[in-house]
Amino acid sequence: MSFAKRINELGFELRETEDPTHAKQMEIARSDRSDLDKLEGLGVLRFCAEDGPDIFDGLFRDHSIDIRTGELLGRYIAEERDTLRLLTGCRDALACRPAAGAATTDGSAGLEDKIDALTRAVDELRQIVCAQAMPTGGA
Repeated sequence: MSFAKRINELGFELRETEDPTHAKQMEIARSDRSDLDKLEGLGVLRFCAEDGPDIFDGLFRDHSIDIRTGELLGRYIAEERDTLRLLTGCRDALACRPAAGAATTDGSAGLEDKIDALTRAVDELRQIVCAQAMPTGGA
């Protein structure tokens, strides 16, 4: 919206174009793939640059850009770079996760099930102790 507004302010009109990859990207996003597979399949991280120049570095080579347009482009670039940093962090976190159903090397596989079983056993034991401690109605 901000870009469309600025284009109109400069006396031009925004030309919308269809994205030929949209249907394929939506198919990937809606699929049953893991989040990591979706991230890789969508290819959004192809714009990442470790420490070197990135896709945005050439934008300000045009010295005819006016202040307001430069400000808008600068904000856009900063937001896109931040998004790429966040997505890279998500990818790294997803890559560190063990696959669903995979055994872990630290023995934590099934730990949650064991804790649930222990919780049930403690609850049953508490009920038994409480039942035995209740006074009977006789004598």
